[in-house]
Formats: sequence, C-alpha cells, structure tokens
Amino acid sequence: MKVLRISLLLLIILSLMSGISYGRTAQEYFDRGVAYYDEGKYDKAIVEFNKALKIDPDDAETHFNLGLAYYEVEMYDKEMTEYFNALEDDPEHADAHYNLGLSYYDKGMHDKEISEYLEALKYDPYYTDVYYDLGLAYADQGKFDEAIAAYLKALELDPDNAEARNALRLLQ
Repeated sequence: MKVLRISLLLLIILSLMSGISYGRTAQEYFDRGVAYYDEGKYDKAIVEFNKALKIDPDDAETHFNLGLAYYEVEMYDKEMTEYFNALEDDPEHADAHYNLGLSYYDKGMHDKEISEYLEALKYDPYYTDVYYDLGLAYADQGKFDEAIAAYLKALELDPDNAEARNALRLLQ
C-alpha cells in the first residue's frame, strides 16, 4: 500500500513538473493560450500553447497560434518554425501560408512571400488581406500590372478596403 502511495505521489509530482496537470486536455490549454494572447500576455500564451502541444503535437491550429505569440515577443525564427509546423500538420492552412508570407516579407524574401500568398489564395480565394499584401509584394518587385490586379481583387471582395483603394490610386 505504501509503494502505491509513493508511486501515485511521484506521478503527480512528475505531472506537475512537466507542466501538465492531470486531467487537462490540449483544448483547455489551447483555450487558455488564446485567452492570454487576447489579453496581451504573450509569454503566458506561449507557455499554454506549448503545454497543449505536449499533449497533441500535431495540432495545426495550436502551432499557428504559437507562431502568432512568438511574433508578438519578437521571436521571429520560432514564429516561422511554428507556421512551418502548422503547414506540416495541415498543408491547406491558409492563415499559416499568409503569415509565413508576411514573415518572408520581413526578411526581404519577396519571391517566397509571393509564393506563400498564392498558396493561401489556393485554399481561401476570398482572403482579402492576402490580395492586398500580394499587391504590395508585386509593387515592390515593379510588377505593377500584377499589383493592380491584386488590388482590384481585394476591392472586389471588400469595396470598403481603403488600403487597397489608396494603393491602387498610387499605381494609376
């Protein structure tokens, strides 16, 4: 009986040390991570998302949100790694493609940026923000006809998109 108590105590201690409370689910950690993120508590969000990934390491949405949190604390390499992980788990994750494109923009890698935006649009052809940023990327490369087409598509999807309207005016 004493051995059973010691074993149970060790199990509880190991569980607490690993950051995983007995009975918590990956979804609960994910939800807590989202709540912390929404409150601007990015370090705490990172901890919670990592706990969720210990339970369910193949969850694309958790990897994606962890990437968002890493961005907020300026850990850009980890951010990109998490977008890659999200895409490994769900290659059709349009938001991960889009954010990876934004990361490539930050690194000045415009060909890869455009490639990721086009991948995002393959899976979500109504993603207005992607069309706008695609227009910016094309304009940066001097591909003004492609930029205009992207801005026009953004305006078609969202006629109130002031950013796309202003960018289009600058090119015409």
